[in-house]
Amino acid sequence: VMAFADGMDYGLAVREDIDRMTGWKLKVKMFTDSKSLFDVTTRNNTMEEKGLIVDIRAIREACARMDIDAVECDFFACN
Repeated sequence: VMAFADGMDYGLAVREDIDRMTGWKLKVKMFTDSKSLFDVTTRNNTMEEKGLIVDIRAIREACARMDIDAVECDFFACN
């Protein structure tokens, strides 16, 4: 979850830099191979670990604001 949130932050920062330099409006699409991460970010599932709740909330808010185009899971690779 923390690596996913860090990747999201980095991707959004790079998108903003490219937008500022070129004027292109790029979409950020996040991928995961963890079904539990996919479920907790795209559904109303809850997490028990309090340290991860902030990261999950940030990912959900980014999806709601349309900062992230989609969160997808490769179901063949998901455990």
